[in-house]
Amino acid sequence: MIIVVTGPREWTDYDTIYSSLAQGVPLISETTLVEGEAEGFDKLCRRAALELGMDVKPMPIETWYPDGRFDPLAGHKRNQAMIDWALSTGDTVVGFAGIMPCTKPGCRLNRKHNTHGTADCIKRLVAAKITTRKVYPNG
Repeated sequence: MIIVVTGPREWTDYDTIYSSLAQGVPLISETTLVEGEAEGFDKLCRRAALELGMDVKPMPIETWYPDGRFDPLAGHKRNQAMIDWALSTGDTVVGFAGIMPCTKPGCRLNRKHNTHGTADCIKRLVAAKITTRKVYPNG
């Protein structure tokens, strides 16, 4: 089984991640957790996965174009790359998403919404028809 994770950099609730991932471990013989190496949710998922005996595939963001220019779509490209890699394995793929509201200073959206990178990755998981479990801080 492959678990693709996505969640906010501001996430600090390790216990929710650990207990949520641990619930499925006894039923899964070989599991690989795919994470984007971001602070917060990704790195806490990595820590929990390793403690639970899962393999981890880090897929860090490539923030720069080869010519040295910053790539503003880097996070979106990495999200899709994680999903594409997971689907290419031929294994069962599930998503695991940490949900928190956006608190980005200067955010232009005039409505309540979730963190941007997480929302993007969830849209991509849904488009790929990957079942995704959502978790919230402290439960």
